[in-house]
Amino acid sequence: MSDRSTVRTAVSWAPGVIAACLGTLLVLAGILGDTYACHAQGRTRTYRSAHILLTAPAAVDASRVVDELERAYRDVVRFGLRLPPTIDVRSYSTTSEFTRMSGGERYHLAISRGGVVRLQPVSLLLRRGDLARALRHELVHVAVQGMQAAGLPRWLNEGLALTVAGERPTGTLMFEGLAALEDTLRQSRSYRSVRAAYGTAGRLVATLVAGYGKARVVRLVGSSTDSNAFERAFAELSGTTLQRWGQEQLRPSKR
Repeated sequence: MSDRSTVRTAVSWAPGVIAACLGTLLVLAGILGDTYACHAQGRTRTYRSAHILLTAPAAVDASRVVDELERAYRDVVRFGLRLPPTIDVRSYSTTSEFTRMSGGERYHLAISRGGVVRLQPVSLLLRRGDLARALRHELVHVAVQGMQAAGLPRWLNEGLALTVAGERPTGTLMFEGLAALEDTLRQSRSYRSVRAAYGTAGRLVATLVAGYGKARVVRLVGSSTDSNAFERAFAELSGTTLQRWGQEQLRPSKR
């Protein structure tokens, strides 16, 4: 464990706010051994750590969230993915505020767009036991966001996030091919359909990792400069076309 370090605090607010923020920061320094800066703005506060810029309601247990975010950051990098030096994370006080600000659905635990990770209320994630998984899942999306735009299939993006996060969603919906799976992930607003698609995507990526190893799958992800480049890289890795592999993996006896 690293030595405890000095807490840096901006001091431009009323004494009561300063005292409250210092109290939180002292807990952070004692538990995490890191340097944090705390800034109060109305009913939210912003906390900085080595790789995280967290904006959250003042009542949030910032020490636990920042600690888990730093662990998630290390886990994603350890898997072989690259992350920006600083991750902008924002948590909200209600699910309604989360959906309004993120553009997501109420059943989403978190959403990452434009390099910003937006979280459901932390109290909800903690009560459900989903905080650790949600953070790892979204940090994977941050790591591959440019590749998604370039041609990385959505099923590989989501399946990789599920694999790194250790999530195992289940569902009974069957998909006739990778195109149908991709369409569901991109367009469906049905919780049942999306959950089934996530489970299928997770299983496909787990199969790739088991067959070829993490390093080669990460290189495959990095090859996605466009959809054609990805399909060529997939054929080199697997010895078959992406479409044929998908048909084999999604046939009923494999489900």
